[in-house]
Amino acid sequence: MADTPQIQGRDAVLKVYINGQLVRGVPVKNFDEKPKQEVRERDLVGELRTATQLLVHGYQGTIEMDVDSSRRHEIAEYLNNLDKAGVGAAEIAIQVAERYKDGTTKRFRFVRVTLTIPDTTTRGRKDDVASRMEWHAEDKVYL
Repeated sequence: MADTPQIQGRDAVLKVYINGQLVRGVPVKNFDEKPKQEVRERDLVGELRTATQLLVHGYQGTIEMDVDSSRRHEIAEYLNNLDKAGVGAAEIAIQVAERYKDGTTKRFRFVRVTLTIPDTTTRGRKDDVASRMEWHAEDKVYL
């Protein structure tokens, strides 16, 4: 059995697209993800066993960005202006690159992302102030 390579680092970027063209991108400070899954079991007719099926209903997680980041404010203002203008064609994606200790890199993108912005946290005078967002994506596409 082969050993799974250990992850060395991870870079994530929140991106806004309109008609397939990148409009804005913001680097993400902290990022986590987990699949949103459900296990379904059903009895098989005429048998004593059950069939188990694992269904993935997208992915979810949290991201953190610096509150002082000018790009973060640009994206928030841009999305707000699109919403006010009635232009709902913006697509949000999160692109991730994972670097492994063996030198390989895996890249993927979470598509059709929706964001929830619950709060802004301050940790202390010497620490950065971060904006935390919860996200949900319909799919994960490997690049």
